[in-house]
Amino acid sequence: MTTIGGFGFGLVSHELGHMWFGDHVTCATWSDIWINEGFATYSNGLAEEYLHGWGAGKAFYESCQNSAMSQPGGSTYIPEEEIREDNVWRIFSGRLSYRKGAAILHTLRHEIQDDSLFFAVMKTFQMQFADSTATGDDFRQVAEEVTGMDFEQFFAQWYYGEGYPIFNYEYYMVDGNFHLTATQTSSASSTPLFQLLMDYKLFFEDGTDTVVQFFHTDNINTFELFVGKEVTNVVVDPESWTMEQVSNISVTLQETEWPVYFSAGPNPVKDHLNIYLMNPAVKERILSVYDISGRMLLEKTIHENSEVVDMSSFQKGVYLISVSDHKQEFIRKVIR
Repeated sequence: MTTIGGFGFGLVSHELGHMWFGDHVTCATWSDIWINEGFATYSNGLAEEYLHGWGAGKAFYESCQNSAMSQPGGSTYIPEEEIREDNVWRIFSGRLSYRKGAAILHTLRHEIQDDSLFFAVMKTFQMQFADSTATGDDFRQVAEEVTGMDFEQFFAQWYYGEGYPIFNYEYYMVDGNFHLTATQTSSASSTPLFQLLMDYKLFFEDGTDTVVQFFHTDNINTFELFVGKEVTNVVVDPESWTMEQVSNISVTLQETEWPVYFSAGPNPVKDHLNIYLMNPAVKERILSVYDISGRMLLEKTIHENSEVVDMSSFQKGVYLISVSDHKQEFIRKVIR
């Protein structure tokens, strides 16, 4: 039995979703309220998708993603210390328990890459825990058993982790080969990396287009694919399967083998800029930061392939980041 204050499509579809998620299978603890509210919210999206069409469903999923990304942190799983009588609305957080919870399921559906298998996971979960309780880990185990896939990292970053990935992209063409460099940072320092499958829509000079997929494993990934014609534009996640922010996409030259070539993000930067050096063979480089007038603000020798620059004390404006090995120099512009 449910009591509602109106009969709008979204509210009714959400409450009907509770017949399965919340009633037939109930969250085992308040920490796992996702089992109730995240799934019921995704039921709302499925109702939009299958009754009103993909466009309506996509708009709903995007609204969930945008809500979840309206703040940089927060996990869908609720740590026990946050469950208190004076903190009830942490449990029933619309942003985290409901909408981020739904966005996680949408991303999981994309990771599985087979709708029949995804819904088999849902059905098996309902059958296995019928008239009982379940945790997020219980759902993960069912997903792994049904699909044969490993979702440990997926749940660590999306369910227990905080925030979302932020990408900077550069691409270039050589002899019909499309080269893409993706630099990933995160909105929350507690979850520095998201490993995920991402769709890219490539537009060609002859007016055609295609969608390709790459799996991101590290904070910086380089991908190469033979496409046979010139790419003129790239759209990230064209169907909004994944929750991410794209800071920049730019065309670059074939420079990634330079000893001093580096990628940096996020750009614009808030407090900390992550530097990723592409050529691991070089063991020592000089990192410098200049303001727009050319005044040096920072200089240090770095020996690793990544470095974090603390820019929290810098004024808002444009800065130049330089990496040199005393023979070559590569410079990037960043905005704080």
